[in-house]
Amino acid sequence: MKIVTVTGIRPDFIRMSKVFEKLDQNFEHIMIHTGQHYDDELSKIFFNQLKIRKPDFTLATGKNSSNHFEQLSYLSKELIYLLKRKKIEPKIILFLGDSNSALVSA
Repeated sequence: MKIVTVTGIRPDFIRMSKVFEKLDQNFEHIMIHTGQHYDDELSKIFFNQLKIRKPDFTLATGKNSSNHFEQLSYLSKELIYLLKRKKIEPKIILFLGDSNSALVSA
């Protein structure tokens, strides 16, 4: 079964780190990092500390938008575009619920 996780803020990566591990072991897991909170160096350190693998796809939300309206617009377009362009048809899309990344995933 194909499961997509959509995450973009550091607290959600902390909460989801063990879930990612289980999904990778048991399902076809595609991890999408929306880049809502994104810094190249900080992300490398953060992912290494939590032992999270590199996401399959990383969007540039934090680099391409400066406020919530721009983030929502960018994510709405780019997430759908990514899923269609890569022909990703998941049975489940999993996300946590208090960020722009989660709102768009819904």
